[in-house]
Amino acid sequence: MGYVEDEQPKDSAPSVNFSGRPEPLEWRKYVKPTLWGLLALYAVIFVLLNREPVTVKFVFFEAQIATFWLLLFAMVLGAGLSEGVRLLVRRRRRHEERRERERREKGE
Repeated sequence: MGYVEDEQPKDSAPSVNFSGRPEPLEWRKYVKPTLWGLLALYAVIFVLLNREPVTVKFVFFEAQIATFWLLLFAMVLGAGLSEGVRLLVRRRRRHEERRERERREKGE
């Protein structure tokens, strides 16, 4: 049984995907897991280095919490607000584009 040039072994991925573009290089499949691993390691180090309690003064009361919880809350709040603003801007842009398209269709 000879090897036919057009056939590929069943365990190997095709070199071209359906879009006609070549598949990413072999090493690229390790990039994301490596980055996620580094991010997890950074998070563990971050927590270990910021365990000291701090006092947070609110208007009517104060609370004592670990520094990393305060920083984590601030990061999550900032990311959430950023994403919310981005979604609102995108929604407004789509609405304006739709209105402009309707105006052009009425004018024709």
